[in-house]
Amino acid sequence: MTVTHGMDTEAARQAVRQLDAGADELSNLALRVDFALTFEWNGRDADLTRDRWSGVERWQLTTTADQLRSVAALIVEQADQQDQASSASAGWTGSTADWSAPTPTEAPAEKSWWDRFTDHVDGVWRAVVRTGDAVGDLGSKLGDIITGERDWSGTAVAASAINVLGNAAGIVANGVTGTDQHWFEETEGRVGTPLQVPPGGNGVQPPLTPPTSVSSIMQGVSDGYAMNGQGEFTDGAVRITTVSNPGQPTAYIVAIPGTEAWGPGTTGSVHDLTANLHVAMGGQSAAINTVRQAMEAAGIPPGAPVLLAGHSQSGMVAASLASDPGFMSRYHVTNVISAGGPVDIFDVDDRVRVLSLENEHDIVPRLDFGGTRFWHGPSDQPNVTAVSLEANGGWHQVLANHDVHNYVTRAGEAGAAGDRIRAWASDPSMAPFLVTNGGTATAVDIPVHRR
Repeated sequence: MTVTHGMDTEAARQAVRQLDAGADELSNLALRVDFALTFEWNGRDADLTRDRWSGVERWQLTTTADQLRSVAALIVEQADQQDQASSASAGWTGSTADWSAPTPTEAPAEKSWWDRFTDHVDGVWRAVVRTGDAVGDLGSKLGDIITGERDWSGTAVAASAINVLGNAAGIVANGVTGTDQHWFEETEGRVGTPLQVPPGGNGVQPPLTPPTSVSSIMQGVSDGYAMNGQGEFTDGAVRITTVSNPGQPTAYIVAIPGTEAWGPGTTGSVHDLTANLHVAMGGQSAAINTVRQAMEAAGIPPGAPVLLAGHSQSGMVAASLASDPGFMSRYHVTNVISAGGPVDIFDVDDRVRVLSLENEHDIVPRLDFGGTRFWHGPSDQPNVTAVSLEANGGWHQVLANHDVHNYVTRAGEAGAAGDRIRAWASDPSMAPFLVTNGGTATAVDIPVHRR
């Protein structure tokens, strides 16, 4: 009688997911305690408590999280080996003499013409399904407009039409290559463990620029771009700054970078061309969902003032979140700053003050066509302040006029536009976000990825 013993690899991978989730929860708990201990408390007891937390308890939590991840990695390795062994032993009839597994050095067999044909068919079919979904979205929007159910913006309809064409082109690309190129396929997003920003930076994470003005807040968005592809920020990051001012509630600035990948294929980055289309369509995207997850990971409590800041695509992400009743019921967003983003396509909550910065020769923020709807014309939102900034290049210098550094610089300059920006920032709603004498600002960077 032959008895075989092996691992249930599916159950093992399920356990790995639980271990990873537990590790993430411990890491997030440590971060939340970090934030909790920033309240006003001075003296010997305060110093002893904070020293014990940072020197003992926090280290124990972090070590436990690391150990859980190590166990998870070991289980994954063993499960992979089990799968390989199971695959190799498929021809075993009961004795080691009958085992016909190939040796490790044996090259994989070349695919037959039938296998290659089915690969092409499978790739085409996947793209056809996505194209059908895209057609359904466009048809639904047009139906809403015709019936009066919802007056979609011209930008949303145009983005939906482009999505149809892009997915249709993906049918051809998949058929030619025999593999799924994932053109314009929107997927889920996920976030990593928040990492504290060191006071002077560390070569990967830029140092925190204290938020004292609109320009310095936008610098946080620029810093998010700088981390893309660096260290643990392979696919980008969201920076969340905590501001504590005397006499003000603790406030949070969520800085989101814009587009970081421009190919038609879905990438590991949540800030890619696919996300651009899906956000402009008025739908959900990995870019939007990872901001929600990042705010949860940072432990932003309900009722705390929140400012969303973004450039280009992430300006749209910020406006989209500020127009989502479910999101607004959970987070107390009071202000949004968008630089170079076509934000007028969103009906931002009336309670949110929006500053839309638009370089005079930047075409991207004008892609919203003033928020023009099919039946109601241009958008009229009194809570949105649009400020036109002087460009540093001619109309033909498209990239220079849209560059985030250009917006950071122009937002802090003197002149009529600068006066309007400073007047907007002098509103009492901005007081919790701008560091004053006696105030403090700390930040975490949160890696974001596509699944």
